[in-house]
Amino acid sequence: VSQLMWLGTAMFVVVCVIQAGWSLWQWNFGSATSNFEGYASDLRQFRFAGLLASGAAIYNVNVVEHAYSSILGSYSPLLKFVSVKLLVFFSFWQKGALTLAQEVGILQLSELQIELMHSTFLVYECLLSALLHRWAWQAEEPWYEILTDSESKPLKNEGSEESVAACC
Repeated sequence: VSQLMWLGTAMFVVVCVIQAGWSLWQWNFGSATSNFEGYASDLRQFRFAGLLASGAAIYNVNVVEHAYSSILGSYSPLLKFVSVKLLVFFSFWQKGALTLAQEVGILQLSELQIELMHSTFLVYECLLSALLHRWAWQAEEPWYEILTDSESKPLKNEGSEESVAACC
């Protein structure tokens, strides 16, 4: 299960990094400023790779969530996993859904209006996700006490010569 999880995560991260690097290169050194239509056409290919990678990442999070549900039960994993899935969905799948709704005729908006709508949605969705993360990852959860007890102990006795010698 862990190899599957790393595969989906790695696919997602690699596609995002390559897309961002390619985009930065095109805007700074390439022809994106003079040939935007070509740039937008090339960017669509990354969108499909991103859809595939984000689908794999969401699937992998689902696999891990279900495979380890008995172990993770005391950690209240539902909101933690949902918050991650929502961010991945919003970053890749929402734009495709908006574009499809435009092409089918449900949304009577121009391409620019679709881009602005998607960008605006992302701002509010990131706020919603941050609030969800704050609620899902509360600092007062009981399982944190296990970690804080072990992390608050000094590695060596504070008064010993070894700890003084090690720090100076």
